[in-house]
Amino acid sequence: MKVWYFFAGISFLFVIIIFGVTLSNGISNNIEYIIFWILYLSTLLTFGIIISSFFMSLSLKDLKGIPGEIGELGKEGLMGETGICESDCRTNIAYNIILIAIQTRLSENEDMRKKGTTISDIERRVNDYIRYYDNLNKTQTQIIAKLKNKFETEIKDSSFDSTKYLNSIYIQKIINYETENSVDVTNLYIREKIKSMVESNEFKEMVSTKGPMKLIEYVKDIWLIWTDLIYESSNLNYFTSVGAENDFEWVKLNPFNEIKKYDIFYWGLPNASRPRAEFVTNKYENKVDFIDTIKSTPSKNSLDTSSKSNTRNNDISTSDLLKKKKKK
Repeated sequence: MKVWYFFAGISFLFVIIIFGVTLSNGISNNIEYIIFWILYLSTLLTFGIIISSFFMSLSLKDLKGIPGEIGELGKEGLMGETGICESDCRTNIAYNIILIAIQTRLSENEDMRKKGTTISDIERRVNDYIRYYDNLNKTQTQIIAKLKNKFETEIKDSSFDSTKYLNSIYIQKIINYETENSVDVTNLYIREKIKSMVESNEFKEMVSTKGPMKLIEYVKDIWLIWTDLIYESSNLNYFTSVGAENDFEWVKLNPFNEIKKYDIFYWGLPNASRPRAEFVTNKYENKVDFIDTIKSTPSKNSLDTSSKSNTRNNDISTSDLLKKKKKK
């Protein structure tokens, strides 16, 4: 192959020289002759560079360099000015955080399914927390402090080694997580459902009590539970389809039967779409004690005996009266 390239190069060079000599036959002045060859060769060189650059860009555009080792962390910069959030800013933040969390969870599920690996529930929760705080633009020092608080308040497991996760190397690894199985949720029902929930009146009312970040984290965690339920019944098929729950053929039971048991599922829905609930009121204001009728009701034998005794007593009293009359 290299021999062919060598002969092709020599042939191309001869063609250039012959073509240049042919063009310069009419030039008699030596200075003009030299200037001609300088311009001629520079023109050919320019076209050659342009053509080679084009082919080189085509061959290199999809190549990626070999990733090297993670370098040392630099010093943290100064704290920036406090940003001003517009009216719909918090809604957009909540929507993006929840959607990114769902897509990342699906990518992890696909990785584990194809590689045949698993991770513990606690490790998965830690990874979710790291990505959540990173989406809030927290520094690594702040993320480590937040994780320590989570380990002390929520993740209470004596067998869990928290030191493995409270370091910058592990946090950087989770933040820079990349996979060939990245998932983009294209299901319009899920996207609109997230949007309607974060724009609902219930969400706005809860913000004043729980705080915006706590509430977004809570809704995000619930959506991750729902994501696992849907994934178990359809894998990625439902997340990449466009239909609603009733337009899809589930592999297992319909996961929305379980999802609809959560109150927040109905955030943003009209009252007609919510389950009907009727409150039962007490019929009696005071407690009613029922008399035991079995003990108080006399039996048939007792009634017969009492009737006979009454009859005998009546007979005795009548005879006594007759005797008293005779004596008189």
